[in-house]
Amino acid sequence: MQKILNISIVTATAFANTESGFEKLCACLLISAALVVILKNFGFKGAPLVAAVVALAFASSLLSRFSTLGGALSFLSSYPESEKYVKAAAKAVGIGYLAGISSDICREIGEAGIGKCITVGARIELVILAVPFIEEILSAAGSLVS
Repeated sequence: MQKILNISIVTATAFANTESGFEKLCACLLISAALVVILKNFGFKGAPLVAAVVALAFASSLLSRFSTLGGALSFLSSYPESEKYVKAAAKAVGIGYLAGISSDICREIGEAGIGKCITVGARIELVILAVPFIEEILSAAGSLVS
């Protein structure tokens, strides 16, 4: 138990020292999770309420970031050749979420090996998805050099 709390705090401290807002948000979540574990161990009956409040705060801060995403997607859609990039990005996000949720479910029910296989499969799928774009970048770099 103490080991988990120490790892959470060290990881949260590392995240808090980064430039990105998302990493700082993750740091706050890790610290909050450690706090909830401590509260549960001391028999505090309101620990689930604290966890729910933290989850709602996290969700609201993520929702505020969607406006930035919407602006970026509308900017990208103004270019006719960008449609395939937007589709690939959306597919990559979908693969990531699906793999994450699926592997978490497998781990929750005690099948960590299957969960790990899902994660590895998703990584391979993302590499396969990126290959055409890597080829495009390399051919563009080759034409610039020549």
